[in-house]
Amino acid sequence: MLDRRIALGAALALAACVPEPSLATEPVVYGEDGRREAYEVDATLRALALGSSAAIFDPENLDVRDPSAIVPSGRRLQSDEDLCDDQRFLDQPTAASCSGTLIDDDLYLTAGHCVETEEECRGLRFVFDYAYASDGVLETIGEDDVYACRRLVAHRDQDAPWRDHSIIQLDRPVVGRTPATLRRGALTPGEPLVLIGYPDTIPMKIDASGHVNDARAEVLDRFYASVDAFGGNSGSGVLDAEGRLVGVLSGGEDDYVRRGDCSVVNVLDDACPGGDCTRHGEYVGYAQNAIDDLCASGWPSARLCDRAATCGDGFCSGTETSETCADDCDAPRCGDDVCDRGESATCEADCGRVVPDAWTCEVRWYAALDDCDCACGAPDPDCESGRLRVVNCERGETCVEGVCAPAPDAGTTPRDAGGAARDDASISTDAATTRDAGPVIVPARDEGCACGVAPRRAPSAALVALLALVALAIRARRS
Repeated sequence: MLDRRIALGAALALAACVPEPSLATEPVVYGEDGRREAYEVDATLRALALGSSAAIFDPENLDVRDPSAIVPSGRRLQSDEDLCDDQRFLDQPTAASCSGTLIDDDLYLTAGHCVETEEECRGLRFVFDYAYASDGVLETIGEDDVYACRRLVAHRDQDAPWRDHSIIQLDRPVVGRTPATLRRGALTPGEPLVLIGYPDTIPMKIDASGHVNDARAEVLDRFYASVDAFGGNSGSGVLDAEGRLVGVLSGGEDDYVRRGDCSVVNVLDDACPGGDCTRHGEYVGYAQNAIDDLCASGWPSARLCDRAATCGDGFCSGTETSETCADDCDAPRCGDDVCDRGESATCEADCGRVVPDAWTCEVRWYAALDDCDCACGAPDPDCESGRLRVVNCERGETCVEGVCAPAPDAGTTPRDAGGAARDDASISTDAATTRDAGPVIVPARDEGCACGVAPRRAPSAALVALLALVALAIRARRS
């Protein structure tokens, strides 16, 4: 995940005594863990959260073959973080990557380190309703809840002045949602806060127990707060007591600490050390700075910039299309480097990888550069090289146009004398089976099949060979 990769650099920066906070160290729990499911909070807050918050996904973690029942997939949180058995949310899927908030009909605000380039943006999906509707039952995610990136319209990830935000124009206006309302001006110490996001990339959690520690009112770049946040919360919207958007979560302390042979939540004292709240808590960028950057670019938005979009203003925004405003909006064309409305499922060049509708195996296996996945309803691009292990076929068979067939040199060789055979069970080709069961959980190697889905596959021969070469190189340098 993007924010976790950056965490290593953050740790090195702290070791070097860099004065400014790193943009992606991992957050933590202050006092009692205040994270709640969406269905556990009052109706007003629940509607606000579901109406404006969306998670960032890699397409490989979404099974979109049934547009009316899109299924997220990921490993169990316990396996992903090596958690002890007494920790919370152990069986929930770690499927997303970052968090963010809808701020206009087609604009989405997140942390700058979550989406850094337009190329990266086009390969992501922005998903609403990644939340539990009741105990163990996810909200139904349909095609109107999943959006692609049209373009990255504002981005800053810097130390002087400190900024960490990205604003994305989605591939179409969001339907059935209400963008968050922005609040401007400085916060005050002790002011209550609400954090809405996807901690550890699991479904939405809401923490309404936070408060401001250090408002930094003199500079208005960021503020420090006691909110219960984790990796995956980067980009989360932080709201005031009236539900207005005041901040974008950036980072903070380590999530977990070791307890014997497993990990537990890192719980810190909610009180400021010695009564001094300077830089105490998670650091959160003032949301108004992101909006100021957007408006300074000339972007038309009546809601955010007091400047309504009009045909001929040079921006294809809001509800404008090539049919309604040819002056601002070019006709969609696959290959024009813009993920236009409706292209997310058809144009890989503009919108990132597209998994064929006919694909019946685990979505994350398509074009994953791991194995040649055969008998999956559609050819796997990984089979084109002819060098990767063929799975799902019998020994003595190879994969031809996505179908298992006798290897050309098999002759009368017994079926068990051919190429490598898959040594674990395939995911069911009956899509309804996994959808009825809720999110697809990909178990760790030591979890077996108790959860009812296919275990993770063994590493390919190519990967094993590469690891062996790395080990030899390390041994040679040490000798």
